[in-house]
Amino acid sequence: MTPAKKSGPPPAKKRGKPQRGSSGNTKPSQPTAAPQWPRRPAVDVHDPDGVRLQKLLAAAGVGSRRVCENLISQGRVSVDGHVVTELGVRIKASQTVHVDGVRVQLDESRVYLAFNKPIQITEIATASEDGLDPHSMRPKTYAPPWHGTAWSRGLQADWTEAIYTLLYSKPLYTSVTWWDFTDAHGKFWPFGGLLDDKLKPKESYLRIKKLQQDWGVAKTRPTTAPATRPA
Repeated sequence: MTPAKKSGPPPAKKRGKPQRGSSGNTKPSQPTAAPQWPRRPAVDVHDPDGVRLQKLLAAAGVGSRRVCENLISQGRVSVDGHVVTELGVRIKASQTVHVDGVRVQLDESRVYLAFNKPIQITEIATASEDGLDPHSMRPKTYAPPWHGTAWSRGLQADWTEAIYTLLYSKPLYTSVTWWDFTDAHGKFWPFGGLLDDKLKPKESYLRIKKLQQDWGVAKTRPTTAPATRPA
């Protein structure tokens, strides 16, 4: 005796788990991976008879040699449309170079001449106090803080000693002249004198005198023997 069939819709078919990396609804006619486009063949822009790339970039004013090397290592330099990341690549100045998408004008014919002329700084000064100076020729000029520190007499002295030591360490600098000698009326830089408004020396004045003595360039007044009266 054959059992009677149950009435109703047929049972749903069990669907298999989708494969990893697929959405589960991929049709057989659809690809499951992106097409592999043919890669562009690597182009060697190196010219053994050329000049190092970082040297040409530095000569073109892009930056120092070290900065240009960092730009190349970061992949920000391209030659003839191809990114260069090796530091030993040599190219010709006639090749096309871009940095961050901006073309760099290379000029291998530049010549730099050193005249070795002496340098004389005629005006140098900085403030010894914070705020505005109503007695200066620039009463509305405010000296900004030095690395976040407000100007004071001690900071002015430290800055003065450092800048004079730096400049006179270079043989080409032959003279450095301070701008305003006193803080009296008519000075140009606010609180920029080496003497205060009472003509008393500030610490910066004493530092300059000490530097002159240490360097052996301090000028001394000539001394003469006192005149003797006839007996």
